[in-house]
Amino acid sequence: MMNAEATSYGSIILQGELFLNIFIDKRQQDSIFQTATTTGIYAVKQTSNVFPLCYPKQLDNVDMIITMLGQDCAFLKYSADSVIYTDKQGTFYSDGMRCSEESQRENINEQPLDTTSAKSGSQINRINRAMQKFQSLQAEQIDMMKAKCKQAHSDGPQVLTIKTIVRAKGKNQPIIESMYATSVTLLSLYDSLHMLLKHNNASLTISQIQLES
Repeated sequence: MMNAEATSYGSIILQGELFLNIFIDKRQQDSIFQTATTTGIYAVKQTSNVFPLCYPKQLDNVDMIITMLGQDCAFLKYSADSVIYTDKQGTFYSDGMRCSEESQRENINEQPLDTTSAKSGSQINRINRAMQKFQSLQAEQIDMMKAKCKQAHSDGPQVLTIKTIVRAKGKNQPIIESMYATSVTLLSLYDSLHMLLKHNNASLTISQIQLES
């Protein structure tokens, strides 16, 4: 039997750094994303009940991807396992911190190891000091990245994008199912964010719901 596929997109826009404050809490962001995707998948199954002229289709699979995009900053990508920080290099940590880590390792490796018990304690102390210095540099790099991320989020609009891929058996594309799921997922996100931001006068805008051409 043939398989048909339809992909749709949508976005929700929030002004200000409040966006970052919400999603810095992993448990909270997981809860918001899981609720939204569950609602969207349920909507796919109910499409034919909502739209009388949309005949039921034999659904095969539904994939939903939620991505948070900021300006010159990390973004959040929802997967079945977790929500993770990432940037263009595939890691939340900066290049500077990775260089610091490599430098510290090289410094430790260059230190000659003494076999005498009298000097082994001194060698261990040097290694411990090097590790403490590395941990301090690591903490500084993370703080710098967070500060940069916070600044980026305070300077302009932040966007959550939704991508819904619906696959069904047969030759008819599940277009309405995909777009309906995207719309309902955005409404679920709007509802969750509105409840969290209602005392901060933050504006939320749903836009750009469209089918992939």
